[in-house]
Amino acid sequence: MSAARRRADGNNELAAILRSWFGPDAGLPGTNHQVVLRWDGERYELTLLGHSRGELEAELWRRYSREEIPGLFGLKFNPGKWNLGFVSIPGHLFLLVTLFFW
Repeated sequence: MSAARRRADGNNELAAILRSWFGPDAGLPGTNHQVVLRWDGERYELTLLGHSRGELEAELWRRYSREEIPGLFGLKFNPGKWNLGFVSIPGHLFLLVTLFFW
């Protein structure tokens, strides 16, 4: 994901959203921040990892390895699937990315 817009013709608000959650250092080298992008059946919802309606038992600001992420969703780690950076499981879409802002 590289953009978040309220309307198709609106401004890209992704950097402002992420900086409001993670502070002015969001995306700088040495930082690691995570969000969840979830399809609710009608639209995508971007939420802060660990603050998603109490569903996740994740610790905010902590780094998570690819092996740890599936367990947060009650799933099992499979190296062939989770080492690709893009995981699609019914009801979930996982994008494992590093974000940089400058």
